[in-house]
Amino acid sequence: MPLEPSTVEALTWLFEERMRLADPAAGPADERYRETASAYGAPRFRALYRQWLDDADNALWQARSPCIADALAQGHGRVECVELTRHYLHLSPLVDVA
Repeated sequence: MPLEPSTVEALTWLFEERMRLADPAAGPADERYRETASAYGAPRFRALYRQWLDDADNALWQARSPCIADALAQGHGRVECVELTRHYLHLSPLVDVA
């Protein structure tokens, strides 16, 4: 499901605040940060934060776009789940190098 504009706004604030708090000189987190972090603590938002760290300009825009939901609804797209039979952890150093 695409994110609502109010959710994108809250996540933008949360992600920027999380970056600010990573600085050792930053003050402690306030109540708004704790509440927002708790509200958006699902795996979907943690993955979105990692994507945002790589591409802050596009990550939230893509999450807000209805293109994927529309393609799935119209039958032009599909989600496939494949259970891997082996571990591929030895390839993890290759992630994000291409």
